Amino acid sequence: MKLILSVIALFCASQLAFSQISTKVLLKTSEGDIVVGLYDNTPKHKENFTKLVKEGFYDGLLFHRVMKDFMIQGGDPESKDAAPDAMLGNGSPGYQIDSEFIPANIHKKGALAAARQPDNVNPERKSSGSQFYLVHGNKYSLEEIQNMDANMAQEVKNQLFQRMLQSPDNAELKNRIEALSKVGNQKELNYLMQQISPTIEQEYQKLNLGHTQEQLDVYLEIGGTPFLDGLYTVFGEIVEGLDVVDKIAEQAVNAKNRPIKDVIIIKAKIVK
Repeated sequence: MKLILSVIALFCASQLAFSQISTKVLLKTSEGDIVVGLYDNTPKHKENFTKLVKEGFYDGLLFHRVMKDFMIQGGDPESKDAAPDAMLGNGSPGYQIDSEFIPANIHKKGALAAARQPDNVNPERKSSGSQFYLVHGNKYSLEEIQNMDANMAQEVKNQLFQRMLQSPDNAELKNRIEALSKVGNQKELNYLMQQISPTIEQEYQKLNLGHTQEQLDVYLEIGGTPFLDGLYTVFGEIVEGLDVVDKIAEQAVNAKNRPIKDVIIIKAKIVK
């Protein structure tokens, strides 16, 4: 139920035309400077990231996971002075952050997002307390993005259906479906689903799901990772130094996607 409500909350959030930035952070790396702007509409992530920067938490950490055409990831405290063969990616400050899914905040190239543990151990999709990634991304065709949206739509409809069955008002319907499934009466099951489908579709339409034309244009023009939208919290974007991400993404990596030559966050500091 928590996962269902989390996904639904994503699409019930206000459809902002853009995301405002009032705080910027300089990430001085061994490959050049990156300036990220933190979104005002994700206050929990903004406050946490700012706090860690002020504490010097990120100074000396690595971009420990680099995947060209996908993303570069850092923020693992265990990566500081890590041995070349060290297993990285599991470190944290000891806490998670509640997700802040905002439809306006998409995984365009240069987006700043929070890493997290997978759904099977983190059904509420809470963010890591410190690990983040910068989207390198790829360009997708309109058809590919529409197919991604269609897959997400089907997932949400399935969740709406499960939510309907969990309601005490629909106990009789749930029992009927379970009974028909047990005996394998597919014809009657199909008939019941035809009766339910209009209600599911009506609830689905209220969620205003999918990408706006403006967001589609952004993905078509500069690329990104649209298949991650609604699954990970995007809380900022690069305002300077996108070319540095391109440079880091080109680094040779080992079998664990760690750069052979360490890419270090030398210093992180608030610049606005």
